[in-house]
Amino acid sequence: MEKEERTEIQGQLDFSKDAFYANGLAVSHSKNNFFLEFRQVLTRYSEGGAAVVPIKHSLVMIDKDFLKILIKILEENLKLYEDKFGKLEEPKFEKKKKIAPNIQEKTPTSYIG
Repeated sequence: MEKEERTEIQGQLDFSKDAFYANGLAVSHSKNNFFLEFRQVLTRYSEGGAAVVPIKHSLVMIDKDFLKILIKILEENLKLYEDKFGKLEEPKFEKKKKIAPNIQEKTPTSYIG
């Protein structure tokens, strides 16, 4: 019986980007990829009372084949969450209207938030 050769691989996670709370999401796609743009939109007011809306965002590009795996993982985790904490009600969001209806987008976009 031959001895198995093992190659040791060391991985390292990159935590150089800070995590942030996302309260918005835009999704679009090309032929081979999906684009998830997570957004944090917070309204603040200056001392003069003017509204200031800082926006953070992080773009994640996902291979079209991996998207199916991601959806399955999210569905499984949602079920585990609901089994432990109770059923989540689906929030009601209105789809964002296009600012200029005569401008056509190259890829369809869905937006929450």
